Amino acid sequence: KGKKISINIDGIGSFENENFSVIKLSVDSPILHEINADLRTLPYTSDFDDYSPHMTIAFVKNGTTDKYVDPNYKKEISVNLDFVFSSIDGRFKI
Repeated sequence: KGKKISINIDGIGSFENENFSVIKLSVDSPILHEINADLRTLPYTSDFDDYSPHMTIAFVKNGTTDKYVDPNYKKEISVNLDFVFSSIDGRFKI
C-alpha cells in the first residue's frame, strides 16, 4: 500500500488541446515536485517539458470551461501515493 501524503488543492482550473478542454484541480505539493525530479533522472519519454501537478476532473467541449473555473477553491487533502512503472515494451511492474 502506498504512502499517505497531504496535498493542497489550489484552485479549479482548465487547459485546452485541439480536441477538448480539461477541468482540473491545481495541486500544490513540494513532495510531488521532488518525486518528479527524481523520476526524470530515469529514461522516459514525454510530450510535456513542464511538470504541473494536477488532478483531472473532466474532459469537456472546447470553450466551455469558464463556468467551472474557480481559482479561490482551496482544500487540503490526504492521498495514498502509489507508483506503477511500465517499460517501453508495455510490461507493467509495480
